[in-house]
Amino acid sequence: MLEINRDTASRVFKDIQMLMDLAAMYSPQNRRLFK
Repeated sequence: MLEINRDTASRVFKDIQMLMDLAAMYSPQNRRLFK
């Protein structure tokens, strides 16, 4: 198995969170799908 260091994991998590926020912003009715 590959080991992912904490910095990479947190950076990826932030990117995913940002994408979800953008998707929710452009599609308010779809916000519940991301939670």
